[in-house]
Amino acid sequence: GTYEIYTLSSSIENMASWQVVGGNIAWNSATEPSIGVEWLEVGQGTVSIIQYFGINQTCTIELDVNVIPSTIDLSENESSKKQIVIVTDVLGRLVQNNNKHHCLIYIYDDGSVEKIYKITK
Repeated sequence: GTYEIYTLSSSIENMASWQVVGGNIAWNSATEPSIGVEWLEVGQGTVSIIQYFGINQTCTIELDVNVIPSTIDLSENESSKKQIVIVTDVLGRLVQNNNKHHCLIYIYDDGSVEKIYKITK
């Protein structure tokens, strides 16, 4: 689905809650009045903000949302294939990639690290 973040002004001092129609609340901030919404389908959705004030009084604001497909892929750019720089064992000793060690640590040029457990019979 498509993800969007919605935030209220921090100057609003009333308590507020959120309701979403057409999507799911993916996260709710503990420090700011904001939510992340995963929209399930392209089309229409609604974000409702319910403010609480006074004694048992509320004010509901509904925002109609046009959900369009996202053109941004959240995965990293996979056009450049990462290259192995170093292969070590768990003690940090350099080993060959085809070594029969049971645990190998691959360090790539992009800084990522993979631990590979090889089981040989």
